[in-house]
Amino acid sequence: DMIETYAPPESSPPPAAPPRSTAVLRGSRILLVEDGQDNREFLVTVLTRAGAEVDVAFNGQEGVDKAMAAAEGRHHQDAGPRYHAILMDMQMPVMDGYEATRRLRSAGLTVPIIALTAHAMAADRDKCLSAGCTEYLSKPVDPDQLCATVAGLLPASGPVSAGEPVPVSAAPSDRAKSNAEADDEMAALVTRFLGRLEQRVGELQEALALGDLEALRALSHKLKGASGSYGFPGITAAAAGLEKAIDARADVDELRRHLQMLAETCRAAAGPLAQAPPPPAG
Repeated sequence: DMIETYAPPESSPPPAAPPRSTAVLRGSRILLVEDGQDNREFLVTVLTRAGAEVDVAFNGQEGVDKAMAAAEGRHHQDAGPRYHAILMDMQMPVMDGYEATRRLRSAGLTVPIIALTAHAMAADRDKCLSAGCTEYLSKPVDPDQLCATVAGLLPASGPVSAGEPVPVSAAPSDRAKSNAEADDEMAALVTRFLGRLEQRVGELQEALALGDLEALRALSHKLKGASGSYGFPGITAAAAGLEKAIDARADVDELRRHLQMLAETCRAAAGPLAQAPPPPAG
């Protein structure tokens, strides 16, 4: 069963600049339902640094199963104590976040569910709330806004206990390539993200070669959201351009041009890492 549990670190490396957020989620237990590896790693790091214990499910069906097991007190390898909040990606395989949220609400679960989506239109927010989500955050996710949103939905009595602050995010670095490399932990995340870019480009090229526009759109959508969180607005813009071209039913030549622009932007960001094989998953 592809479900992982992450506990908050006992200590965090000192930030490169004064942190904007502290351990506002200490003592909370969060279920993160997210199929994208890049987004998953980033969000787990942000939440655990804020003091939360984070469980991860890789699609909506796994998220429903885990949330229901916890709510019903089925304490086995896939279940634990009840969750204080659920972060729900809305575009996932097997079962998307909309259907997963509807099923949890139909089953009577009242736990706060925060929608995560790279769509930022008012209609998208309304769609998430109509499905039963409590709140909505668009990608790229700002760490401080994420932690503040989750903290604001915790019970009034709160699972949070007092303790030493744990940095969540620091002031942006002065490096031009990414604004997320504020300390060693975040810099390591950025390096892993960059090391996977060539693989991501290859997946996009394969989807276009096969004429699989649904897969091409899904891949560009995920890259759009993840690259923004990691501090690469140029990749975000290029991925968004490809996604919009697909939605506009552009011809193959137009899609190739957008994909070539995206590939060049990714390789420029990755630099020497673009020639290295992608790191192993896990």
